[in-house]
Amino acid sequence: KQWYQRRVAITAGLYYLATLMTSPRQYGEKLNSFLSYDTEGRVIRLDSLSKVLSPGLRLGFCTAPSQLVEVMERHQSVTVLGTSSMSQAIALSYLKHVGVSGFLQQACHIAEYYRSQRDAIIAALDTHMGDMATWIVPQAGMFVWVKLNDVEDSSVLVNPAMDNGVVFVPGNAFLEEGTRSSYIRLSFSMVSEDYVDEAVQRLATTVREHLDNKHNVGHGAIELPIFKFSGRELKE
Repeated sequence: KQWYQRRVAITAGLYYLATLMTSPRQYGEKLNSFLSYDTEGRVIRLDSLSKVLSPGLRLGFCTAPSQLVEVMERHQSVTVLGTSSMSQAIALSYLKHVGVSGFLQQACHIAEYYRSQRDAIIAALDTHMGDMATWIVPQAGMFVWVKLNDVEDSSVLVNPAMDNGVVFVPGNAFLEEGTRSSYIRLSFSMVSEDYVDEAVQRLATTVREHLDNKHNVGHGAIELPIFKFSGRELKE
C-alpha cells in the first residue's frame, strides 16, 4: 500500500495531475498519506472530524496549495457563507485541551470502537440474514453495505422496516433519481452491541415478510385474458 501511494504521487507529478484524496485507513492501520509523498503541491487532502470527534460538528479541513485554498474560501463565502463558529470554537477548545497526542489517542480509540461494532453487526448478519443477502465485511468506517437477494428496489422496505423499529438508507438514495437498487446501507456507529442483534433480526423479519408477500401474490393471482383494442372491437 505504501508503494502504491508513492507511485500515484510520482505519476501525478510526471503528468501534471492533481490528486484528491481523503486518506482512508483500515481500523487501527497506520499508513503514510499521499500528502507525505507530494513534492510539487499536487495533492489535495481532505480530512473530517465527524468520524473521530463528533458528527454533529460537521467540521472538516483541507490541505492544499495556498492558491487553491483561497479559491475554495471565496467559493464557500458565497455558498454556505461560513462554517459554524460554535462548532469551530468547540473543536478548537477540545484540540487545545488534549493536544496532538490526545487527539491521536482518541482516533485509535474510535477505530477500535468501530471495529468492535463492525464485528457485532457482521455476526448478527451471519446469524439472521445469511440466506437472504450478501455483504462485504468493511475494513474501515461505520457502514456496511448489504445486497438483498430477490429484492429489486430496497426503498419499498423503508416504511415496513420503520414500522418494525429499524431504519436504514436504501441504495437508490446514492444514485440518480428513478434508479432502483437492491442494496441497503446499515450504520453501526450508534447502536449498542446489545441491540445490534435485535435490530438485524427485525430487519430480517421485514425482508422475509416482503418476500413472502411477493411470493404469495405471484402464486395467488388470477390470470386474466389480455385484450387489445383495435378499432371498435376488443379482441382477446
